[in-house]
Amino acid sequence: MDYGYAVMRGACARALVAHGMLPSVGLFHSSEQNAFNLADDLIEPYRAIVDLHVAQSCPAVADGELRPNDKVALVGLLNVDVAMPRGRMSVLSSIEQAAESLARLLDGGNEQVLELPTLIGLHQHRFEM
Repeated sequence: MDYGYAVMRGACARALVAHGMLPSVGLFHSSEQNAFNLADDLIEPYRAIVDLHVAQSCPAVADGELRPNDKVALVGLLNVDVAMPRGRMSVLSSIEQAAESLARLLDGGNEQVLELPTLIGLHQHRFEM
């Protein structure tokens, strides 16, 4: 699970920086030793995706080591569909949208501008052509 959380955390940190925020300055996480407090705030709704994947797909391994295909599957969770207020989209797109909405909130908006995902399963996103 830690590897999956690290993947989500990295995506959150990139999105926050892209929208002009400092990932080290958190809202609810506030450790002085944590350079990713705000990313850890933003990751919370996405943890359930990693948890569900691990519960459904990863049998306990005796040595506790992740195999390369396990890591690929955990990175692939960035392409799973979630429901957002504007519609269905990939986790990676929803992280970008959530970071953008957080920036609007911190720029003086009210809590109604915050857009967070809802888990709808582990189905891979399909791109329409």
